[in-house]
Amino acid sequence: MTMYSEVYKVNGQDDIDDYMVMANSTYLKYSDLIRTKYFSNNIKNLLKIKEQSSISFIIVEQFVYKKIDLFFTNLFTVDIQILNLDLNNYQITTKHDFFNKNKQLCATTKCNLIWSLACDSLTHKLE
Repeated sequence: MTMYSEVYKVNGQDDIDDYMVMANSTYLKYSDLIRTKYFSNNIKNLLKIKEQSSISFIIVEQFVYKKIDLFFTNLFTVDIQILNLDLNNYQITTKHDFFNKNKQLCATTKCNLIWSLACDSLTHKLE
């Protein structure tokens, strides 16, 4: 079940490879962007954490599965889905689907995260 989605456009040289196709690193960048936006508004309720607590995330592993290329200037939608939430082991798995303007699935990313209430310089911090 999709929990949140946004529309973006494939931009400049940072997003594409030499063939004007969206690069794998860009899929991960937009996955991280939408995950951060969603978590910043919803994670404390999702994890049942007190409002004043600070949460840090460490990305354990990420995967990109491409089906159809997205090209320079193409509009696309990316969403977030929570596949697994393990409150006992502080783990969460998210899935992000990328759709072109014709609503065709172009790529999927999966991300395995762990979280803690302590701050760490290697983590994404949400307050």
